[in-house]
Amino acid sequence: KYQTRGAGYHWELNSMHPLKMNAYVKARYRKCLELLGNKLGEFQDLKIVDLGCGDGVLTYELVKRNAESFGIDTAEEAIAFAKEKHQSLNSPAIFLVESCCQTGFDDDSFDAVVCSDVIEHLQKPTELLEEIKRLLKPGGVVVISTPIRLPDIPVAEMHVNEWFPEEFKELVGKNFPEA
Repeated sequence: KYQTRGAGYHWELNSMHPLKMNAYVKARYRKCLELLGNKLGEFQDLKIVDLGCGDGVLTYELVKRNAESFGIDTAEEAIAFAKEKHQSLNSPAIFLVESCCQTGFDDDSFDAVVCSDVIEHLQKPTELLEEIKRLLKPGGVVVISTPIRLPDIPVAEMHVNEWFPEEFKELVGKNFPEA
Protein backbone atom coordinates (compact mmCIF):
# COMPACT_ATOMS: atom_id res chain seq x y z
CA LYS A 1 0.00 0.00 0.00
CA TYR A 2 2.89 2.37 0.66
CA GLN A 3 3.94 2.09 -2.97
CA THR A 4 0.49 3.10 -4.23
CA ARG A 5 -0.67 5.47 -1.45
CA GLY A 6 2.71 6.78 -0.35
CA ALA A 7 4.38 6.54 3.01
CA GLY A 8 2.51 8.53 5.61
CA TYR A 9 -1.02 7.75 4.50
CA HIS A 10 -1.93 6.40 7.96
CA TRP A 11 -1.19 9.83 9.43
CA GLU A 12 -3.81 11.30 7.08
CA LEU A 13 -6.29 8.54 7.92
CA ASN A 14 -5.76 9.21 11.63
CA SER A 15 -6.06 12.98 11.23
CA MET A 16 -9.08 15.19 11.76
CA HIS A 17 -9.04 16.25 8.10
CA PRO A 18 -12.68 16.07 6.95
CA LEU A 19 -11.83 14.46 3.59
CA LYS A 20 -8.90 12.22 4.57
CA MET A 21 -9.78 10.97 8.05
CA ASN A 22 -10.88 7.32 8.33
CA ALA A 23 -13.09 6.52 11.32
CA TYR A 24 -12.17 2.81 11.25
CA VAL A 25 -8.42 3.54 11.47
CA LYS A 26 -8.90 6.09 14.26
CA ALA A 27 -11.12 3.66 16.19
CA ARG A 28 -8.65 0.79 15.72
CA TYR A 29 -5.77 2.80 17.18
CA ARG A 30 -7.96 4.12 19.99
CA LYS A 31 -9.10 0.58 20.88
CA CYS A 32 -5.53 -0.79 20.89
CA LEU A 33 -4.46 2.00 23.26
CA GLU A 34 -7.53 1.49 25.45
CA LEU A 35 -6.87 -2.25 25.77
CA LEU A 36 -3.22 -1.64 26.62
CA GLY A 37 -4.20 1.01 29.16
CA ASN A 38 -6.78 -1.25 30.79
CA LYS A 39 -4.06 -3.80 31.55
CA LEU A 40 -1.01 -1.57 32.06
CA GLY A 41 -2.43 1.57 33.61
CA GLU A 42 0.10 4.30 32.89
CA PHE A 43 2.62 3.70 30.09
CA GLN A 44 5.36 5.72 31.85
CA ASP A 45 8.69 3.86 31.83
CA LEU A 46 7.24 0.84 30.02
CA LYS A 47 8.98 -0.59 26.99
CA ILE A 48 6.50 -1.26 24.15
CA VAL A 49 7.08 -2.49 20.60
CA ASP A 50 4.70 -1.82 17.71
CA LEU A 51 5.15 -4.77 15.35
CA GLY A 52 4.18 -3.87 11.80
CA CYS A 53 4.24 -0.19 12.73
CA GLY A 54 4.05 1.08 9.15
CA ASP A 55 4.56 4.83 9.11
CA GLY A 56 4.57 5.10 12.91
CA VAL A 57 1.19 6.58 13.86
CA LEU A 58 0.40 4.11 16.64
CA THR A 59 4.02 4.24 17.80
CA TYR A 60 3.63 7.99 18.20
CA GLU A 61 0.51 7.50 20.30
CA LEU A 62 2.61 5.30 22.60
CA VAL A 63 5.33 7.98 22.79
CA LYS A 64 2.72 10.59 23.72
CA ARG A 65 1.80 8.36 26.66
CA ASN A 66 5.45 8.28 27.79
CA ALA A 67 6.25 4.71 26.75
CA GLU A 68 9.72 3.79 25.56
CA SER A 69 8.55 2.98 22.05
CA PHE A 70 9.93 0.88 19.22
CA GLY A 71 8.51 0.37 15.73
CA ILE A 72 9.29 -2.59 13.47
CA ASP A 73 8.25 -3.01 9.85
CA THR A 74 9.58 -4.60 6.67
CA ALA A 75 8.55 -1.63 4.48
CA GLU A 76 11.68 0.51 4.15
CA GLU A 77 9.76 3.50 2.80
CA ALA A 78 7.34 3.40 5.75
CA ILE A 79 10.16 3.20 8.30
CA ALA A 80 12.03 6.05 6.58
CA PHE A 81 8.86 8.17 6.76
CA ALA A 82 8.29 7.18 10.41
CA LYS A 83 11.82 8.17 11.39
CA GLU A 84 11.51 11.54 9.65
CA LYS A 85 8.04 12.26 11.03
CA HIS A 86 8.99 11.28 14.58
CA GLN A 87 12.17 13.36 14.40
CA SER A 88 10.09 16.38 13.35
CA LEU A 89 7.88 15.78 16.41
CA ASN A 90 10.87 15.35 18.75
CA SER A 91 9.87 11.76 19.39
CA PRO A 92 12.48 9.42 20.88
CA ALA A 93 10.93 6.32 19.25
CA ILE A 94 13.31 3.88 17.61
CA PHE A 95 12.42 2.34 14.24
CA LEU A 96 13.95 -0.70 12.58
CA VAL A 97 13.43 -2.42 9.24
CA GLU A 98 12.97 -6.03 10.33
CA SER A 99 10.53 -8.88 10.06
CA CYS A 100 7.93 -8.91 12.82
CA CYS A 101 8.39 -12.66 12.92
CA GLN A 102 12.13 -12.55 13.54
CA THR A 103 13.34 -9.45 15.34
CA GLY A 104 16.79 -8.84 16.72
CA PHE A 105 15.54 -8.16 20.25
CA ASP A 106 16.44 -10.34 23.23
CA ASP A 107 13.92 -12.63 24.91
CA ASP A 108 11.65 -10.94 27.47
CA SER A 109 12.45 -7.44 26.14
CA PHE A 110 9.06 -5.74 26.30
CA ASP A 111 6.36 -4.94 28.83
CA ALA A 112 3.85 -4.87 25.99
CA VAL A 113 3.56 -5.72 22.31
CA VAL A 114 1.00 -4.18 19.98
CA CYS A 115 0.40 -5.54 16.50
CA SER A 116 -2.38 -3.75 14.66
CA ASP A 117 -3.78 -5.22 11.44
CA VAL A 118 -0.64 -7.13 10.44
CA ILE A 119 -1.32 -10.81 11.17
CA GLU A 120 -3.82 -11.16 8.33
CA HIS A 121 -1.06 -10.38 5.80
CA LEU A 122 1.23 -13.22 6.88
CA GLN A 123 1.62 -16.66 5.30
CA LYS A 124 2.61 -18.12 8.67
CA PRO A 125 0.80 -16.19 11.43
CA THR A 126 1.98 -18.63 14.08
CA GLU A 127 5.56 -17.38 13.53
CA LEU A 128 4.40 -13.89 14.54
CA LEU A 129 2.66 -15.22 17.65
CA GLU A 130 5.74 -17.20 18.66
CA GLU A 131 7.93 -14.09 18.24
CA ILE A 132 5.53 -12.00 20.31
CA LYS A 133 5.61 -14.61 23.06
CA ARG A 134 9.42 -14.60 22.96
CA LEU A 135 9.63 -10.80 23.16
CA LEU A 136 7.12 -10.38 25.97
CA LYS A 137 8.29 -10.16 29.58
CA PRO A 138 6.52 -12.47 32.04
CA GLY A 139 3.20 -10.83 32.90
CA GLY A 140 3.43 -8.61 29.82
CA VAL A 141 0.48 -7.53 27.70
CA VAL A 142 -0.13 -8.11 24.01
CA VAL A 143 -2.80 -6.51 21.83
CA ILE A 144 -3.32 -7.93 18.34
CA SER A 145 -5.98 -6.49 16.08
CA THR A 146 -7.25 -7.92 12.80
CA PRO A 147 -10.38 -7.40 10.71
CA ILE A 148 -13.25 -9.75 11.50
CA ARG A 149 -14.00 -12.21 8.73
CA LEU A 150 -17.50 -11.98 7.35
CA PRO A 151 -17.77 -14.01 4.11
CA ASP A 152 -16.22 -17.41 3.44
CA ILE A 153 -13.28 -16.01 1.49
CA PRO A 154 -11.09 -13.02 2.43
CA VAL A 155 -12.41 -9.77 0.99
CA ALA A 156 -9.23 -7.70 1.04
CA GLU A 157 -6.89 -8.69 -1.77
CA MET A 158 -3.78 -8.14 0.39
CA HIS A 159 -5.04 -10.40 3.18
CA VAL A 160 -3.66 -13.92 3.22
CA ASN A 161 -5.93 -14.87 6.13
CA GLU A 162 -9.07 -13.59 7.76
CA TRP A 163 -10.63 -15.29 10.75
CA PHE A 164 -14.03 -15.55 12.31
CA PRO A 165 -13.78 -14.47 15.98
CA GLU A 166 -13.67 -18.00 17.43
CA GLU A 167 -11.05 -19.09 14.87
CA PHE A 168 -8.84 -16.15 15.80
CA LYS A 169 -9.23 -16.81 19.52
CA GLU A 170 -8.21 -20.44 18.92
CA LEU A 171 -5.15 -19.39 16.86
CA VAL A 172 -3.97 -16.86 19.46
CA GLY A 173 -4.83 -19.20 22.34
CA LYS A 174 -2.18 -21.68 21.26
CA ASN A 175 0.51 -19.23 22.42
CA PHE A 176 -1.56 -17.19 24.85
CA PRO A 177 -4.03 -19.51 26.61
CA GLU A 178 -5.44 -16.63 28.68
CA ALA A 179 -6.49 -14.72 25.54
